[in-house]
Amino acid sequence: MKGGTPAGEISSAGENIDKLAKDAIEGLENLIKAFDHEDTPYEARPRPEQAPKYSDYEHLARVKEWIVLDMLSENSEE
Repeated sequence: MKGGTPAGEISSAGENIDKLAKDAIEGLENLIKAFDHEDTPYEARPRPEQAPKYSDYEHLARVKEWIVLDMLSENSEE
């Protein structure tokens, strides 16, 4: 579905539902493999420019505190 007028217009997923399902499962398995590595970060805001105004989880990562520390660090280097 896409936003717009009329809202919630239903469209066909195509004829090859089995391939769509297989691709979805394969994509999920690839994500699981990627995040199973110790060196893969679990980022609170993977794309900050697209982040919503409020997040239920952002405070757990203490993002605002780290931003302030980064700003202070940058200012002390100048």
